[in-house]
This record gives sequence, structure tokens and C-alpha cells, in this order.
Amino acid sequence: MDAQKKLILIIEDDNGLNNLISEQISGVGYECKGFSKARDAITWLKDAIPMLIVLDYGLPDLTGNEFINELKKSGLTVPPFVVATGRGDERIAVEMMKLGARDYIIKDAHFLNLIQHVIYRVVKEIETERKLSETERELNELNRFNSQIIEGAQEGIMVYDKQLKYVSFNKFMEKITGTNAHEVIGKYIPDVFPDIKNADIYECGKLALEGKESEIEFYFELPETGKSGWVLNTFSPLRNADNEIIGVISIVHDITERKQSELALQVNHDMLQKLLYSSTDFIRTDSMVDYQAFLKTMIEISGAKYGAFNLFERNGKDFFTVAVSAGQNDLAKVTKYLGFDIRKKKWKIDPVRAAKIKDQQTTRFENLRELTGTVILDKLVFLIEKSFRLSAIYVVKVNSNTNALGDFTLLFTDNVELQNREIVELFANQVALYLQRNQTENEMKESENKFRLLFDENPQPMWVYDTDTLKFLEINQAAIEHYGYSRKEFLNMTVEDIHHIENNPALFNDSKQSGLSVNSAGEWRHIKKNGEVIDVKMSSCGLILNNRETRHVVIQDITERKIAERALHDKMEELMRFHSLTVDRELTMIELKKEINKILEEGGNPPKYWIVK
Repeated sequence: MDAQKKLILIIEDDNGLNNLISEQISGVGYECKGFSKARDAITWLKDAIPMLIVLDYGLPDLTGNEFINELKKSGLTVPPFVVATGRGDERIAVEMMKLGARDYIIKDAHFLNLIQHVIYRVVKEIETERKLSETERELNELNRFNSQIIEGAQEGIMVYDKQLKYVSFNKFMEKITGTNAHEVIGKYIPDVFPDIKNADIYECGKLALEGKESEIEFYFELPETGKSGWVLNTFSPLRNADNEIIGVISIVHDITERKQSELALQVNHDMLQKLLYSSTDFIRTDSMVDYQAFLKTMIEISGAKYGAFNLFERNGKDFFTVAVSAGQNDLAKVTKYLGFDIRKKKWKIDPVRAAKIKDQQTTRFENLRELTGTVILDKLVFLIEKSFRLSAIYVVKVNSNTNALGDFTLLFTDNVELQNREIVELFANQVALYLQRNQTENEMKESENKFRLLFDENPQPMWVYDTDTLKFLEINQAAIEHYGYSRKEFLNMTVEDIHHIENNPALFNDSKQSGLSVNSAGEWRHIKKNGEVIDVKMSSCGLILNNRETRHVVIQDITERKIAERALHDKMEELMRFHSLTVDRELTMIELKKEINKILEEGGNPPKYWIVK
């Protein structure tokens, strides 16, 4: 069932108040559905999902928390809800907020005026969350699309960092080397493949870091995996969105088959030369996060005098103070005492402090000395405590599942203690969810940018086309430069527009009908925009893009190799023709010598020529 975006469900046992709430909400453009009993509403919710529920906590058949738990127990969707009650009970508020309530409204004299404002704000929050959810879905789709391109490529793709350590190692590389990516990432080539002694790999990598492209061709043999073969390895600089070189892209083409073909041709050529020379008569021949706002809210709900928000690094050993709540004069005084500004200060994790807060979300420290341990000198801690009349210190962890993201350090004065502990912890959990989502979005964007770079900046011509219409959907810069068409021209063309008439129609039809699970490769003839005909090797794999079947294609220009093969073939045919002519002439001479010998013998003379029988 899809949520009804303009419908708000009102569950209120006072029919008059139910109608008044409906009038207020309808006044801002929303439809309303009302019930006076919780169980009637539950029955209705089995077939519908409203945008929001306005829930009276004290219903005649169920309380608010019983109603929410009954929905969960029945396996029904729990829509966003706000709670209205005639009792200003903080315990009830915390209880319902933990169950997911978006707000808590007291039924006092201002209730009807306030309800419209609360509904408007909560609806805006829901719409914002939906937009964020859609953004996450789109980022996931982009990330999956790029991952399919890299992992489905029929060429090896490796990425090195600026120290020439492996960062990426796709499935094609796993296949030709027999080595898993997790055994490679973060290591140097000799650490993984000690039998590959080719120093040119490092030279090519260094050239790429200088902005130069290069390629090498070599034979590899890996005794540990039993893999061997010939590869053509191209190296190009990997640049970020600011055109800065951040690493190296290495494209590996398995040219074993080509090499075997070339070697076979060479063997045939050598054999023919040997036969010819055996007779003297034969001739020779490529979102910013407002941490300060988090802290301000935490200070307000906790009652702390001062506070700091610390963000942990992923290594789990360091953290940064990213926000501080204190007056300018107080900050200046602390800076003078310590000799440094605590804002954006990097701290080492204190094992004693870490052990004390490990098993609980909120930890109380008797004083500042207990919190700082040996990190700050005792005499400085004593001076700060006295100057600011500090008493208890509370550390509230900001955790997502088991991952520690940061903490709020709350400082109290004049023996004041932490207020609203449950709300404080609830807020800390909400901050954790926000930070985790923000981190996930940043990682997805980073991942999408990285993989997009591998497509857009790849030195190999690449494109993606629709398998139904054959229209080009994506085209990289290398293909634009190689074929001479602009991006706009390419996106208005189909793959048939560049195929040469000499291509095998049956083979072309087979490639169009290849399914998602089929990886294909073949040699074709293409026509550039300037009319030049080129020979190419095309390798492709199927992938899903925007819910339709497409194919990702990698192009390798083999025109020079094809020209060389044709020239060698023509040369061997010429040699064979000459060989045939030479043999025919020799046979004719033998016949003539036999005739002369016969004539001489008939005349009683000895033969002039000796002929091998």
C-alpha cells in the first residue's frame, strides 16, 4: 500500500475536539479521517496508510503506547505520528518519543492554535525525509551502475594510489591472475606478484603520476595460481573533479590469443623461410554538518553550563573537538591556561576514559581531573575547575549500532546535575543516525565520483547503449575523440550508424540479442565521422540502467594490427607463388635434359647430363 500523501488520521475520543482538529488541519489543505477508538483505527489501517496520525494518548480502549505496540505486533506499518494528551507528563512524552513520536502536544488553551503549526512542521519534515530517501536511492543506483561497469568489464581494471599501491582490482583481474581482490588491495605489486619482475610497470606508473600515458606488453607466469599469459597494460593518470592527479588507472588487455595468433603466424613464416632457403634456387625473404547546532540543542536539554562535541576518527584512536559551547571570554581564558585553542583540537584516546564509558551511553565523572586523566597537567586542571566552578562532567556517546561516531562532553557547575537524561540519550541517538546517513551519502557520492571518473576519464573508448533501441545512452571522452562525433551527435545515433557494411550481419544480430548474463567479444569494422574505416575489438557486458537492459562496451582499435596481418599474409602468398614458379622451371629443365640425353644415346653418344632418378 502507498501512503496517502494528503490524508491525516485523527484518533480522539472527544468527538467535538475531533471535529475541531479536523477543521484546523483541513484549513491548511489536508484531508482528515477521524476515529474515537484505537481498535477501529487499527482495522482501518490494515487497508490504508495516512501521511500522519494525530494520536490522543488516553483513548478509552488503548493508551497511545499500547496502540503503537499493537500496530507493530500486527505487522502493520506505523505511520509518522504526533501525540496529544491532557496531561503534561514528561515520562509519557519520553516514552512516546522513544516509540517514534514526531512531537508531543499538551491539550491546553493554546492547543487548537498550536496543532496547525505542529502539523505543518511535521509534514515538512516527512517530505524532507522522503526527498533524502529518494536521493539515497538514486545514489545507490548510480553506485550500482558504476560497479556493474567495473566488475562486468571484459578488460582488467586496476587503480593505484599515489604510492602505487593497489586501490581497485576488478573481477577480470581476479580471473586472469587467480588472485582475489582482498589479497591485493593496499599492497605493492611485488608483495602480491613476486614473480613479475617487469620494472617497466613502475616506470609507467610514475609517468602516469606525472600526467603522461604509456603502455607495456609482457608475458606473465604465476606459479602459485598456475596462471600465465600475455597482457597489454596501459597506464593513465586518474584525476579528480578539480583535475588533480590522485592516482593511476591501469587497463589490462588479455592479448594471449592475439599473441598466440601472432606466434603461429611467425612460426609459419619461419617455417616457410626455412623451406625456401633450403634450396639455392629458392628466393630469400587506458554536506557540511552543523555540529555547533547539535551542541547548542544538547546544552539546552541537558542543563549543562559548558559543552563540547567530539568527532571520532575511523582509526578509533583519535578524536577532534568540532564544536564548543562557551562564551568568548571563557574560551580566551581556557586558551590562556592550556596554551592552545581547544576548538578543532585533535586528541588521543585515553584508555582509562575509554574503558569507563565502554558499556554505557552516558557516563558521569566526578570532576574534570577524572575525565582528563594524564592528558592535561593536574595543576592546570585544578586552575580551570576553580575558575569556572566546575562540578560533575557527563560524557554522552553518539553511537550508530556498535560504531562510535563521537560524543557530547557536558560540563556542569555549582553541583548541578544532568537533566532529562532519557531525552539527552534519545537526541544523541538521533544525531548518530543523522551523522551515519550523512557519512553514507558522502561515501556513496565519493564512490560514484570515483567510478564515474573510471568511465569518463578512461583512455579506452567506452559507451553504453540500449539493447532494444540500440541508441547510445552514455559515451566517454575517449570515444568522442576517437570517432570524431560530439557527445550530442553520439546520443542522437544508434550503434548501427557506425557499423561498416562489411560486418557479418548474423554476428551483428547475435550481439544485439545478447542477454544481461552474456559477456561477448568480437572484431568489427567501424566508420569514423571523417569516413575512415577502422578495425576494432569490442568487448561488452550486460547491465541494468534506469530499469532497462543495456550493454557496456569497451573498444580497442586494432587497425594497425590488422594491416600488419594482411601485409604478412600477402607477402607469404607472393612467396608461395614465386616458389611454385621456381619449381615449375626446374622441372621443365629436367625434362629438356632428358630429351637431350635421349637424342645423344640414339646417335650412339654418351649422355651429356646426369639426372637423379
